[in-house]
Parts: sequence; structure tokens; C-alpha cells
Amino acid sequence: MEKNGRVEIAYLILRDCEGQGMASFACKALLDLVHPTDSTLTVIAKTEPEKNASTKILKKNHFVLTDTVQDEEIGDAGLWTYNKNGER
Repeated sequence: MEKNGRVEIAYLILRDCEGQGMASFACKALLDLVHPTDSTLTVIAKTEPEKNASTKILKKNHFVLTDTVQDEEIGDAGLWTYNKNGER
């Protein structure tokens, strides 16, 4: 759902399925859904603050860590913003 010109993507992969590229596929698929709908939206994602598989996936998909925010599920969370130009 869009809020203030931003839309947040999120994905969850079960532990038994980790390491099979499913999260990378999900991230790209979500981006592919957002941009044809409204290319003016800013796409964001949140992760736990430490480096992990999700931070790696977001970097690979041209997201940049832009802030630390409070998240009701995570607490301190890294806020990632999609860079449409693909620059890191």
C-alpha cells in the first residue's frame, strides 16, 4: 500500500528454502510489480541492522541504506531505498 509516495516491499523465506535464490527472485518480482504500476513511487525495504542475507539481496537489487528507523517488529531497522538508476 502506498503511503506518502512510498511503498515498502517485504519478503520472508522459510529456513528450509534459504540459499536457493528465492528471496532474490521475490525482491526482483516485487520491483517488477511496483514500477509498471507507478514509476514515481519510492520503493523502500527494512532489515535488521546487521549485515545479513537480506542486506546482500537489497544491495544486489540496487537498494541503498539510507537511514536507521524504528520498526514495530524489528526495533532499530536499516531503511533501504531503491535507486532507480542502479547506482550504488
